[in-house]
Amino acid sequence: MILPNKYISVQDCIFTSSAMILNLIKDKTLTTDKLWGTCDKKYNQNGQVLSYDKFIISLTFMYSCAMIKIDEKGEISK
Repeated sequence: MILPNKYISVQDCIFTSSAMILNLIKDKTLTTDKLWGTCDKKYNQNGQVLSYDKFIISLTFMYSCAMIKIDEKGEISK
């Protein structure tokens, strides 16, 4: 699920969804709700599918790899 392989397509791997989410964060600070709302509007309405579960797994992956920061208020930034 993290890396694409013979059974998991590039669209379904965590790297791709993490890149899509990082593209939305840029230099902003957003709460999880606002980030999900933005992500849902941009990607899910354009035919690309990113479920809420995959969104949370991607955030967890990015946080554990120090790609994003989450402060005590729950705001996410790069």
